[in-house]
Amino acid sequence: MKKTSAYACFSLSFAVATIFSLCFLGGQVFAQTAQEVPLPEYYGLYAVAGGKLLGIDVPSSTMTPNSVEVRVGIRNNAGNIINGSPGARTETVKVVELQADVKFLLFVRSSGNITPTTLAESLTLRAFPYVRNMSVDAFGLAGSHRTRRTDTVDGWHVGDDRGMMGIEMSPFAPSIQLLTKPVPGQSEMVLAAPAAPGNKLPPALYSISGGAGRGSSLRFAVEPLSEAKNETCMDVSYTISVGMMGDETVGKRDMAFCSDSSSTAGPAVSDRPTGGQPGGSQPAAPQPSIPVASTCGDVATCLRNGNSLLASGQYQQAATVWDRALQLGGSVSFAVCHELFSSCENGTFSLSRSEISFAYERSQKVFNAKPSDVRAVEARKFSFGNWAYFRLRVGNRNYNFDYIPQGMQCKVELHAECPNPGLQQQLTVGNWVIAAIPKLASGAFAQPPQPADVASHPVVAGGTIGQFRHGTLVTKLPSGSLVVSPTSQDATHTHPGVDIVADCGTPIYAMADGTVVDTVSSDQGPNFDSLGYMVIVKHSEGIEGKDTFSAFFHMNQPPTVQPNDKITAGQTQIGVVGKTGAASGCHLHLEIRHFVARFLVNPDWSKSPNIYGTGDLTKSTVFLNNWENPEQLGLKLQ
Repeated sequence: MKKTSAYACFSLSFAVATIFSLCFLGGQVFAQTAQEVPLPEYYGLYAVAGGKLLGIDVPSSTMTPNSVEVRVGIRNNAGNIINGSPGARTETVKVVELQADVKFLLFVRSSGNITPTTLAESLTLRAFPYVRNMSVDAFGLAGSHRTRRTDTVDGWHVGDDRGMMGIEMSPFAPSIQLLTKPVPGQSEMVLAAPAAPGNKLPPALYSISGGAGRGSSLRFAVEPLSEAKNETCMDVSYTISVGMMGDETVGKRDMAFCSDSSSTAGPAVSDRPTGGQPGGSQPAAPQPSIPVASTCGDVATCLRNGNSLLASGQYQQAATVWDRALQLGGSVSFAVCHELFSSCENGTFSLSRSEISFAYERSQKVFNAKPSDVRAVEARKFSFGNWAYFRLRVGNRNYNFDYIPQGMQCKVELHAECPNPGLQQQLTVGNWVIAAIPKLASGAFAQPPQPADVASHPVVAGGTIGQFRHGTLVTKLPSGSLVVSPTSQDATHTHPGVDIVADCGTPIYAMADGTVVDTVSSDQGPNFDSLGYMVIVKHSEGIEGKDTFSAFFHMNQPPTVQPNDKITAGQTQIGVVGKTGAASGCHLHLEIRHFVARFLVNPDWSKSPNIYGTGDLTKSTVFLNNWENPEQLGLKLQ
């Protein structure tokens, strides 16, 4: 617990202050009269609720709280994991249930420099996350004896087998700021309340520790825990090395929220990795009531369409046209607020191929940097609030920005708190910015994509290449959503072919002559739940003497062709763009391949029939021998 001064708030680690940010609420006060504070008989630390006391480090209480059973997860020692133990163990424990407006009373005798006020600074209130799965990558000496374990926890993550050391300084269980005030007329008593709205804690599992008995602590629950599970649920991972004396060094901690709204940018316009058997399909993303073009030929149209697509819930399409605006040499700007210690100041954040900048509304420019000088850190939803931020590092400073959705009533104070769909829009913008910056730095947007000279027939007129291209590495999040992998080590799948984004109902044509060899024309047919309505065409001329096929997945309606039909490039319509099968958002998944089967049956690609390969296979023989890059073969969209 820290004092409620600006200096004390600043002394907190930036990551902890950002995730909970309750430190910034130091200016709040809480009302409590002397008559409302029950006076204890013995020195110690007490929880105060309903006018009664519960002793924490002293066996003295005037309340009999309810107890609830909770399942907790504890990370095992890395050395034991290497020797065969699971990454986490679970147990069911009983904890007391306290009211959301619980406060804490410290009753101590002053001695020299030790006063109730100074001891109150040692109080630590912590909220634990609900963890679904825990992964531990454990290394022995010099990287030997590597063991990776993933275990289901489905419980509240309360630390490691040595106590709190494993997560003490991590973002998984950050401390919550406490506001303190002396009890009127009682020089040896200090009252502390959570720096939360109304001084009330949201539902979760907590611990309070510190005071005179520094080794004492109390775990308690604020109900309903079922609500808290959904809000804080995450998958966590540790990378740990073991030293000569058995000491641990935690090199990396990561987490991903379980829900779509907190772990990804929204409905991805992509195929979901799925097996070849029926089943596993998920509801398609809702379409806007007014269709918006997901393509654009000039910067102004791209920016206008991007805003409309974002507002109408077509998140991946919005990201696609923002990419297009950068490719055309434009600048993409967002109204944001910059998180400071006592406010969130409005301004404009802009990206272009030459610079990334932020300026306050009063035209004061905060930074203007080359893309290569800006590091994209993260985009994340705040655990206990209704906002999301994206964080950048420019020079030696971190900047947190909250997107402010257009036409939405957001509460902008310390943060921009917005109800859904504003929260989802914040995540969409944040995730796109984090993905776009390294592309800008690498020059990926240097030139607009141009069709190859050999191209002659459009496949989807006016379509746009989506984020998932031939060889794109993809990470499947615990929620089942897909994102472009930040590194090859993070890749869970390899994407073959390209995703072409266009409005549902846009006609589809083959890019070369051929014959239809396979279709899925019924929603009851085999593989419909995976591929949707689909067509496979064998082309009259193969590539390098090999049989060559093109596959068209996720069409909106049954194909307009059937097996043995002859196809003329650019003339024979084979179907329309859609989102059937394991897909979200309107797009065409197009592959140019050297096998006729619906799925490549090869254990080096995937253990079960799947569009996607497992892991990073971009340099593998199985990938290079079985697919061609449609863009390199002259894919034409205009």
